[in-house]
Amino acid sequence: MNLFASFIPESGILDNNSALVLGVVIVAISAFLLGMFLYYFYKFKKSNLKEFYVNKYLFSTIISLTTLGIIIGSLVIVFFTNARAIFGPDDLKADLANNVIIYAMAFPGLAVVISTFTILLIWTHLFGVGFSENRFEMIGENLPYSKIVAVVDDEEAKKAVIIYRQGRTKFRTLVFKKTSVVGLFVLSNAKLTGHDVILEKVSKVLDDVDAANTQMLANAKPLTEEVKVEVALNQEVSKKAEAEPKPEKKPVSKPKPSVQGETSEKPKPIKKPKPEKNED
Repeated sequence: MNLFASFIPESGILDNNSALVLGVVIVAISAFLLGMFLYYFYKFKKSNLKEFYVNKYLFSTIISLTTLGIIIGSLVIVFFTNARAIFGPDDLKADLANNVIIYAMAFPGLAVVISTFTILLIWTHLFGVGFSENRFEMIGENLPYSKIVAVVDDEEAKKAVIIYRQGRTKFRTLVFKKTSVVGLFVLSNAKLTGHDVILEKVSKVLDDVDAANTQMLANAKPLTEEVKVEVALNQEVSKKAEAEPKPEKKPVSKPKPSVQGETSEKPKPIKKPKPEKNED
């Protein structure tokens, strides 16, 4: 007696659809991750970058993992639909076929998918970085220079760190290993962001930035009720001015261009001298 699955007499496939569902899911997610990665990589390469670096090792890893996931998922589907032909006509082999397909193929395929997704999620900023006219570009993400607060070279921690603003009070960091190629690339091109590299501990720079931001917010004048009313009135006046019809401008007649050799004034008639009368 089979515990997990049996062969369907007419088709010879397993009556337990779990393996088929897993195979379809593995193929679909792997294909989606591959397509998404290639799309963002294409956008990154097409950006107007002054300087850029691509981590070929990580790029090859993602391509290999997603391709492997598609292959494993496809094999799961093939083995499921041809289970009797592959594992034998004996109905007792149905459990063996089900266990092999699920545990030896589908679960490793899911592990590949999870690994691919984790790498893409955690190390997105390491696949490729670049400096454009006004943004720090990454594959699938970009950071305007206006949000960058500091670029830090932490010699003690061996890290290259970009500190950027998120909101009014929060600051976040992009961390690169200083010993890596991408970390050295970021430090060597940091001036393109408009900031000089700070040789200091990241924790100290973050404390200084946070203190300066707190002081700036404390010195900012509060928006009083009088100011709010004045702003609202100005907005109403500007809306009324836009709603009023503008007077039509009368077309200005342009003078006809004069022909070369002619003047705009009419020539005055020449007076002929009167003949003198002879007096005898």
